[in-house]
Amino acid sequence: MALSLPDSALTRANYSTTQMYEVWSEKATIQSWYDVEVALAQAQAELGAIPVSAVAAIEEAATVDDERVAEMTSRSAGHPLIIALDNLRAHMSDAGKPWVHFGATTQDILDTGRVLQIRRALDLIDTALADLDAQICRFTLDHAHTVTAQRTNGQLAVPGTLGLRGARWLSELRRDRERINEERKRILCAQFSGAAGTYASFGAAEESYARKLAERLDLRFDLVTWHSSRDSYTAMMAMLAVLARSLSKVSDDLFEMQRTELREAAEVLDMHTSGSTTMPQKRNPFATLQVTSNARLAVGSAISLLAQPADLLERDPRQFEIERDVLPRVFTFVHKAITDLTALIPRIQIDAERLARNARAEGPLIVTEGLMMRLAPAIGHEVAHDLLQEFAKEWLANGITLSDFVARYPDIAEQLAGEDLDALAEPDWYVGISARIAQETAENTESSQK
Repeated sequence: MALSLPDSALTRANYSTTQMYEVWSEKATIQSWYDVEVALAQAQAELGAIPVSAVAAIEEAATVDDERVAEMTSRSAGHPLIIALDNLRAHMSDAGKPWVHFGATTQDILDTGRVLQIRRALDLIDTALADLDAQICRFTLDHAHTVTAQRTNGQLAVPGTLGLRGARWLSELRRDRERINEERKRILCAQFSGAAGTYASFGAAEESYARKLAERLDLRFDLVTWHSSRDSYTAMMAMLAVLARSLSKVSDDLFEMQRTELREAAEVLDMHTSGSTTMPQKRNPFATLQVTSNARLAVGSAISLLAQPADLLERDPRQFEIERDVLPRVFTFVHKAITDLTALIPRIQIDAERLARNARAEGPLIVTEGLMMRLAPAIGHEVAHDLLQEFAKEWLANGITLSDFVARYPDIAEQLAGEDLDALAEPDWYVGISARIAQETAENTESSQK
């Protein structure tokens, strides 16, 4: 029985990509341990600690296939690495058996192997974010001049363009990508320091094995062990949770735009898969719903790690057990959310006429801020604010036109002499530099590479 959505054959396709699922599979996990064991043997042989003949035997046996995974998963032990090491020895010649895992402690191998998986996962995340950036750039440029209502507190605020909304999505996601890449430098660190980080078991070699191991695996080396310092893991989960919130921001904005009352956007989907079993007219925004669901699952999973107390003293396996469950889930949910959103953006149909109509839903009220700023130099900001607030009340009550309202106040009419009041009642003139922001953000490819 599958205990989680990404593991269930019924739901896996909605919550995991094939690529990310493979990164965290049993086969990939065991292979990452073996890769560390091979690199360790190579480093130790290079430094004269073990026979060179042992390395070839270890290398030859250290390739995992489905049959060997089945062998290992058919039994159990307190440490899964024990099962993996037993299997490794069972498939190698006698020359290598005495030198497998020489001087290593279990957590060194598990931690460093996990780092190798994290590197692969981060590569997938970064590639997916680059693809998403490209899709949102196209959307932003396409709608740089598409006028829409900007909403604050759920209410019409001022006019802007849909491209400006896309620019905000881009900027936020680029900051997320930059933060993750910065944290990547810290988390991709090897660990091989003995039972408690003293390097005592290595004798005169001291940290030489660890340095050489890190070099062979192309990982950073830190002299201070991180057995019980899990801050880099925790920080990465926090960064991925922030990214998940940003992905949800995009999908939630698109979800809101598809509301029946707005109808500003619609997903291009098969009515059979997006409809209701009881309401034939429904066209449910399932793609946006799925992105948000994965993003929320990622945040919730990350919180379970962030909420853990700090590790005790030199080693605390309780934290490691939480990580073993949480890390793959967070990466899996986030990657699926990114790829689904990337596929969704070009399938979103935007109704520019509906956007313009909704921006005019309250007539000239959406530009009263602009009118206030025009009047303020002559009559003062507060007076202008109160005057236009009165206009808003009357428009809502009886639909008075801006021309008729201004005619009541000769001084105001004089200030607006020569202005086309009908044009001032339209939203198009008060979008500020929305289009330029959209274009410059989308065309700033250097920022998208961070």
